[in-house]
Amino acid sequence: MSAPKYDIQLAQGETFYMALTLDESGAVMDLTGYVFEGQIRATPEDPTVLASFGFDESRLASGTVAITLPASVTSALPVRACVYDLFMTSPAGIRTQLLKGSVLVSMRITRN
Repeated sequence: MSAPKYDIQLAQGETFYMALTLDESGAVMDLTGYVFEGQIRATPEDPTVLASFGFDESRLASGTVAITLPASVTSALPVRACVYDLFMTSPAGIRTQLLKGSVLVSMRITRN
């Protein structure tokens, strides 16, 4: 099964935070013990990782994981369209692609 496509728009220098709540057959999944990972690259084939997502795992028991990028990381992203995907691995070792899509990075206007 192909992962759903979800495009992300962000500005250089902003903190990115997006919460996902996962359910299975209408019931919220307990994500305790799951491992999450995700990367941004210029193209799917590009060997260079532009950024790796962080994850707020404080609400895993209630089925929620948050994807994060600190401002220091988004500041270094190029102004262009990039690609990303997110994976989770269950405690049993089953690896699933959760989301995939484009990351459209816009230039920061306000600077100090």
